Amino acid sequence: PEHLSLYALTLEPETPLGKAVNAGKIPAPDDDVAADMYELAEALLAGAGYRHYEISNWAKPGRECRHNLVYWHNGEYYGFGAAAHSSLKGHRLANTADIDGYIFTGGNTLEMDECLSPAMKQAETIILGLRLSDGIDIREVKERFGIDIMQEYVKPLWSMIEIGMLEREDNHIRLTPRGRLLSNEVFWRLLPEEEPAEVMKN
Repeated sequence: PEHLSLYALTLEPETPLGKAVNAGKIPAPDDDVAADMYELAEALLAGAGYRHYEISNWAKPGRECRHNLVYWHNGEYYGFGAAAHSSLKGHRLANTADIDGYIFTGGNTLEMDECLSPAMKQAETIILGLRLSDGIDIREVKERFGIDIMQEYVKPLWSMIEIGMLEREDNHIRLTPRGRLLSNEVFWRLLPEEEPAEVMKN
């Protein structure tokens, strides 16, 4: 295939598998085994000519998913249909998941309209950008938000660089191989303390 998405298993509590694990009938997924499988995938796919362009995505050269790149660059997008999400002008929107309700209103039923603060928007842009193997371009962030991230996020970024989770090369900051395995440990440190303001939710 031209493109592969390889995600670690997430147990959802209301699924049969989630219930079986919670009841102790079968063991939970082993994090060390998952890490070994991830590293094996990296090695095998590199040898087969795939580019590891995002934490969980590999593609043949030039076949990266343009649709998902919009998400990882924290761009704007429209979502159509029941339960679809959109991101527009600083708002995160979600349509109702009720198909009958969606049809009855002609698609005008929003279940959520969340207004993102400037701090949350820039933090999400950095976090999503770090998912990409190229990382984030310090100059592009400055052009978009008017901040120098090496000053704005000086403590979390330099602490993650010092322990080998992030690396800086010229004007780019990216996750190291170790950082990709423990990316959530990096990401939560970049979130602002404030919560995004939720404007409306039915």
